[in-house]
Amino acid sequence: MSRDPDETVRFTFEHPIAFTTLDADQVEVQATELVVDTEVVDPEVELVGTVPLAAWELLFATGAFHLDDEPAPAGFEPQLPVLLRLQLRPAFARRYASPEELLRELLGEEDGPLRGTEAWYALEATQRLAVPGQAEGWVDIGIRTSFAD
Repeated sequence: MSRDPDETVRFTFEHPIAFTTLDADQVEVQATELVVDTEVVDPEVELVGTVPLAAWELLFATGAFHLDDEPAPAGFEPQLPVLLRLQLRPAFARRYASPEELLRELLGEEDGPLRGTEAWYALEATQRLAVPGQAEGWVDIGIRTSFAD
């Protein structure tokens, strides 16, 4: 955990989180980072993680993470994971006294309200593709949702 001077708390880890869609499907996100900005009136909470393409397709098809009105991304590669950047809805973020409490609830053993996809907005879903002929070259493809604006 690190705490920036501007009251941003960043947790870096690798932990699977089983999210439940409104259709009661379980989708595992390999979470890698939780960022909590406590300097604003309502804490802003972002979660970063990856899912296999098949899991992404299920999430998108069911409108999970409020993806109902977003255009479908094209060109995703089947063998590469999809990077998700999610934002916790403010009503859920206000329920926790500290970033540490929120992290414990999210990573805990019990299935709680933070594990429902309706608690989160998808901000981005991307893949990093290598540029042919360039050893160090890459390009990110995917979508940036209306919630990221």
